[in-house]
Amino acid sequence: MRYPVAVWNTEGVYSAEVPDLPGVITEANSIEELESSVKEAAFGWIECVLDENKAIPKPSYVDKYLNNPDYQDCLWLFVDFSIDELSDKTERVNITLPARVLRKLDNQAKRAGATRSGYIASMILSAP
Repeated sequence: MRYPVAVWNTEGVYSAEVPDLPGVITEANSIEELESSVKEAAFGWIECVLDENKAIPKPSYVDKYLNNPDYQDCLWLFVDFSIDELSDKTERVNITLPARVLRKLDNQAKRAGATRSGYIASMILSAP
């Protein structure tokens, strides 16, 4: 997905906002760093939205913001986000664990009423 990003340069510091993703604001010392910083901030925002079972807004055309006074003095950058990295589509993985750890994992999953995979996923998603 290709989102428009509003960019300002103030005394050598670049700041950016992704208007379609409310609250995604970041800054950096170069355009190259800024693009990376925007992606990191956007992915964090998108993960939170997905965790709340909400929809991710689709990218708008930049025309939507051209008459908005908040964006009159900015430049526009377009950043591609690969949402596939945040997909909830299941993937098969192969891990190796000591037998003792695997037994403990299976027992804990059973007590929680979950499968091994479901239990691991719930531990990761509930971790701070």
